[in-house]
Amino acid sequence: MLAKKPLALALFCVLSAPVFAQNPPATPGTLDKVEVRGFPLRYAANNPVSAMKTDTPVQDIPQAVSVVSAQQIQEQDLQGMADLVRYVPGAGMAQGEGHRDAPVLRGNTSTGDFFTDGIRDDVQYYRDFYNIEQVEVLKGANAMIFGRGGAGGVINRVSKQANGIDTASLSLQAGSADSYRVQGDFGAAATDNVAWRITGMGEQSGSFRNSVHRRLSGINPSLAFGINDSTRAVLSVEVFNDDRTVDRGIPSYMGRPLETERSRFFGSAKDSTAHTDVGSFDLLLEHDGDGMIWRNRFRAANYDKFYQNVYPGAVNANGTQVAISAYNNQTDRSNIFN
Repeated sequence: MLAKKPLALALFCVLSAPVFAQNPPATPGTLDKVEVRGFPLRYAANNPVSAMKTDTPVQDIPQAVSVVSAQQIQEQDLQGMADLVRYVPGAGMAQGEGHRDAPVLRGNTSTGDFFTDGIRDDVQYYRDFYNIEQVEVLKGANAMIFGRGGAGGVINRVSKQANGIDTASLSLQAGSADSYRVQGDFGAAATDNVAWRITGMGEQSGSFRNSVHRRLSGINPSLAFGINDSTRAVLSVEVFNDDRTVDRGIPSYMGRPLETERSRFFGSAKDSTAHTDVGSFDLLLEHDGDGMIWRNRFRAANYDKFYQNVYPGAVNANGTQVAISAYNNQTDRSNIFN
């Protein structure tokens, strides 16, 4: 039977041949010990999601999470929430009446489901990314962790803080309609136990729309220092100002935008304004010992905002007139969280 199948016989001989083990490789040598000093960088793009208030890896979070890293923010020049949601599945942006962030998360519009370093930041204004390390978008119901709201999801901004790593960056931008922006981020370790960091921004922009402007400024210094080998404190102060024209856009006519010049402003541009002043103080205390990490965050923030809208309604049936309405609102809020 085997003589009729010489190929099968040859294969049987090869597979049944004895196998000899090779000599084991030589034991590798021992390298010199390298000691690294400095503050840990806790909010790198591949680090856990800090919004969960514990060091939880993304793969262990039982819901949809989108993390926009510092590298993506820089490379794609994301300056605010409207830029961010373009790259987040299940998220969009409503008009926000021209003076506030109004994201739509899984079909739910909210102006209050914002957090900074895991602490609620629910006042209605436009948030800038000049001092942001990464942004975490948690989609789905979140009341178990974040309390009220959060039906469609929450957005948590992780701020840039002193970490002992040398940082020096400065960017200048210029564009059409007399738009200019300068932004900087500088930091270093002062000693083995003290680090500092300062982020800042200034912007002045016009628009293709008549009489529309935007002026922004912000500065956020932070200081980190080690109390002992296992305890550290991080102090941060931010002053942010936003002064802009509230632009509600072009009115509708027969179910579509009115055919008119793109530059035409309907209403009163000089009376449609929004002024926002935000001042905040943050303190993080963290102790690593006994197999646990003890962390306490304190945030005190003051929000002063006034906005006024003079805006158009729908065009009348024969396309000759637009109804103009107006309203205003004042916000004077002080938040204290621990």
